[in-house]
Amino acid sequence: MARGAGVSEDLNCYRCGESIAMLSLPLSRRDQCPQCSVDLHVCKMCRHFDSRITRQCSEDGAEDVSEKERPNFCDWFVPVSYTHLRAHETVLDLVCRLLLE
Repeated sequence: MARGAGVSEDLNCYRCGESIAMLSLPLSRRDQCPQCSVDLHVCKMCRHFDSRITRQCSEDGAEDVSEKERPNFCDWFVPVSYTHLRAHETVLDLVCRLLLE
């Protein structure tokens, strides 16, 4: 999908929950949340991110990324909704998020 071809109407920042509907899909490596300025093309914003497994990535073909909150060039990146992210967060993720809010 070419940049600008899709709209991220149901996506929210993984850290603060702010809507990122004004951004076009696919998200660029440089896209940031308009509210908290966190980078968005990161593992923690991806459908394949899973903190319950060792690699924290459910996509076997993806390269290992050590810093899950830093922008990366992963070809498997698929942004997910805030609701999806919350459904898969661990107790540690929840504590960190609540401290940031």
